[in-house]
Amino acid sequence: KRSWGGGGGGGADGTAASNSNSPAYKKWLDKVKSIGIKENGVGLFSAHQMGTCKMGVSREAGAVRPTGETWEIDNLFVSDTSVFPTPSGVNPMVTLAGVSYGISQHIKRATARMMTKTSSRVTMQSKL
Repeated sequence: KRSWGGGGGGGADGTAASNSNSPAYKKWLDKVKSIGIKENGVGLFSAHQMGTCKMGVSREAGAVRPTGETWEIDNLFVSDTSVFPTPSGVNPMVTLAGVSYGISQHIKRATARMMTKTSSRVTMQSKL
């Protein structure tokens, strides 16, 4: 019979908590079962926060422009997984690298424009 229970981390005796022979693991598993959590009854997962600052073609569609710049504040860019339209369901590393590269190109162009307009001063102006 295969026992369940995820959880990394070490046990009190220095062994991995997921080692089914570990006293610390057995104690933890007994506690989980005693509070009524059944096998496959609770989703245990790693979360990548995504989609909290969506990229969109208008203010109504997202918090940032397709360039990564916020609609509300000029020259404020977001370049992480929060610009995704929704969580991808998989590790976002490669997609994020592409999105961040694209946004970085927009930042370079915006910085060059600001440098010529403001004589080497970078400004942020709220549109609120």
